[in-house]
Amino acid sequence: MLGIPELDELICLQLTLQDLAQCARVSKKWHSILIPHLWRDLSWLSSKDSCPVLCSCPVICSCHEGSVRAFCTMLIGDFLSERERQKLSGHGNGIDQALSPSPPSSLSVHGRWIRLLPDPDRLLFALREAVTEQDNVPTIEGLVIYLFRRCSPDVRVDSLRIFKNLNLEPDEPKKAIQDFSLPRLRRLDIRMDLYSPPLQKASALMSLLDRCSITLEELDLFVIISRDNNEDLKNQMDQEPTVWKSLKELTLRHCADDTDTKLFWPWLLRRCSGVKQMRIENCIGTQQILVEGMLAHMPLLEGITLGMTYNCNFRVMKDDTAISLLSGPCKRWKRMTLGPSTRFMRPVRDILAQHFPTLEALEIEQSRGFLGDDLVQVLRSCNNLRTVAITDRINGWTTSWVDASVFADVDTCTDSLKPWKCEGSLKMLRTKVIGIPRPDLEHHDVIEETHPGQGREIQGRVYDRLARMINLETLWLGCSHCSDKSQCLEMSLESGLDKLSGLKRLKELHVEGLITRIGVKEVSWMTEHWPSLRTIDGLRRNGYEQVVRWLEENHPEITVV
Repeated sequence: MLGIPELDELICLQLTLQDLAQCARVSKKWHSILIPHLWRDLSWLSSKDSCPVLCSCPVICSCHEGSVRAFCTMLIGDFLSERERQKLSGHGNGIDQALSPSPPSSLSVHGRWIRLLPDPDRLLFALREAVTEQDNVPTIEGLVIYLFRRCSPDVRVDSLRIFKNLNLEPDEPKKAIQDFSLPRLRRLDIRMDLYSPPLQKASALMSLLDRCSITLEELDLFVIISRDNNEDLKNQMDQEPTVWKSLKELTLRHCADDTDTKLFWPWLLRRCSGVKQMRIENCIGTQQILVEGMLAHMPLLEGITLGMTYNCNFRVMKDDTAISLLSGPCKRWKRMTLGPSTRFMRPVRDILAQHFPTLEALEIEQSRGFLGDDLVQVLRSCNNLRTVAITDRINGWTTSWVDASVFADVDTCTDSLKPWKCEGSLKMLRTKVIGIPRPDLEHHDVIEETHPGQGREIQGRVYDRLARMINLETLWLGCSHCSDKSQCLEMSLESGLDKLSGLKRLKELHVEGLITRIGVKEVSWMTEHWPSLRTIDGLRRNGYEQVVRWLEENHPEITVV
């Protein structure tokens, strides 16, 4: 550390929590400088990462579960110690009493540095696992409130989920947690779900959302509105809207509205002027008002996701709804995702074509009707494309396919590859290339060659096509439940793998579920010509152990999945 606060701050911002924890053990001086940075972010309590914050505590755990238990044990112990100090000082034993002037506890020392708290529900769950009857604490919620009061005055809460019940009674234990969290939230998730009674008063939802901080970053809603008092709605519509200046992502999982006026949706969207990415999974009777609201109030909108991210046949989005939402709000989509409950019909093809000049990311998840020809048309026409992921989840996590002859995209007149506009911009490609004869295999779906060497000829064309994507960082050709796995690239040097030596930025290679011929010779070549490579997925075949052993001995930085 340099001892200059401004420079020390810049250095600490570049370090991970694990790095900070290691540095804090160097000396007492470094420890005093770095401890505030270790305590600032407690969101790890609701993640799967292990915690380095406990380096300042008696217990250090390497696994996430152990870290959470250790933190909860520390919180309980701190609460009990503070209560005991208050008793000894004659200040009572309630958590609402003034703090005792006795020696400070660990949270009273470090709590003032906490700037970000985890999801309260995750913290409550962890505390239920940690608290025992012998601890003699008032309530689990009381411990969370105790933690809140130890934090910095400008602390933020990472996320809050409100399930079914919008209005808690004043004496409910979670009411104080909700009141504390709403003005400090980073992400709010409200779920009424299909089995909840329809929301009788949209004004109640408006009042709750009005309590959120203007620094709210993500909003996720599942709302079914049946009726409301129009007078209350109009009064709230007339008020000056509180704009969530930091809100960038808005998700509407189920937006159904049976009211005549449907005033809630324009009320909501005029607060979302900074939103860049919108997700709409299902809407009933609201698509037109959503389109109008997005046009009027969301000038920065540039990405849209339609439909579920999983197979859900009973919520299939109607074709006219999908077309209306894709074509109405924006003339410059940069990111587009179609989920499995949408269909890739002709009008959607036409809409997609309009955005080829600006499109940067396209994800198609089990969207019926999207073919290999459609994929090639996208790759051929988009000069700003960064990401293409075509996946199929009908039978698990599988990848939609494109025939090798279509993917090679050869000009029959010149017998050379047609140029694709995305060749210099594409960083991530996820699809499955099939239709390759593999006479080296004995499998039920092997395609026979029409002439000797045809399989290697087709593979050479596919390698030539991939070789043109010089900035590719992720190449994903396989899947966990792969059909047609014997019609894929061999990925061997004899089949033409060495044509991909120009992919110097490649970081991830995924061939899961495919029958490849990758051995020690191939991975040795990969490590030599792909210096950025860090992950190889799908080497489970004969000789797999030998390849893994070679990589562990020579390139431990590369992860084999």
